[in-house]
Amino acid sequence: MHSENSSRNMISKSKIQWVSILGLTLACSLSACYEHPEGCMDVRAANYDVKADQPCDDCCKYPELKLTVSHFFEGNPADTGTFLVLEDVPDVRIRSLTFYVSDIKLINGSHDNESTIEEVISVGKRTGNLLSYYDAKYAVAKIKFGPAKTIPLGTFKNADLYKGMNINFGISEEINHSVMDKISSGHALYTKTSDGMYLNESDGYYFLKMDLQIEDQSFRSITIQGDELFRMMSLENDFDFRSRTLRTIRMGIEYKSWFGGIDFLSESDSVIQQKLSDQFKFSVSFL
Repeated sequence: MHSENSSRNMISKSKIQWVSILGLTLACSLSACYEHPEGCMDVRAANYDVKADQPCDDCCKYPELKLTVSHFFEGNPADTGTFLVLEDVPDVRIRSLTFYVSDIKLINGSHDNESTIEEVISVGKRTGNLLSYYDAKYAVAKIKFGPAKTIPLGTFKNADLYKGMNINFGISEEINHSVMDKISSGHALYTKTSDGMYLNESDGYYFLKMDLQIEDQSFRSITIQGDELFRMMSLENDFDFRSRTLRTIRMGIEYKSWFGGIDFLSESDSVIQQKLSDQFKFSVSFL
């Protein structure tokens, strides 16, 4: 009799244990033991994870805004071996040319709704003997004449359809006369490069440096600097950046439009500088 009761008790305990395990398993399968997967939950990111329930720690990856620049004369690719045949002036060959475009912002609807890169540069300002720094978003590209080249500008988060772009020829006064000693070596505004685009804190940067060969014999160097030759431009064009992966601006520079009407052989430096600054906006198109 005692043995029979023991067997019954063991069976009852086994049933209770089995029911407990089943209940725990069911509870875990419903919610209590569910592990919420981590992932990127920002819909603007290239690695946005629709299945993620918990935001990851700094794992989101955003596309980079890039600028691809091609150089043309009368619609044909131009490089340092191309003679530019201009009306009523001697033929010109560009031996070297470097210039800046800056503060690149895409426009959606109005000039009050602009988007630019996310990265910042550290800009120093002097007030008497006091030097202080602040962070500024400033997309800038140093463009060199020659084969088409793609220039990375920085992370660009805002996926959208844009209707135009604001862009400057040269470097804005606020940046041009700042202390740039914290700029990294890979940045377009790094001041210790061998191309000599930076002068000093007072004079700032060359906006353009160019060496020309004229009619196989004469040579001339042209530089542009100074806040009075800085130019702001607003350009209309559709940029479809709704994809979370593609952010490339394809720009063309047409030198017949840029150099048209300039006599590099006989006009003064000041006249040439003024014309180059004023006419740059007519040379820009998007491919």
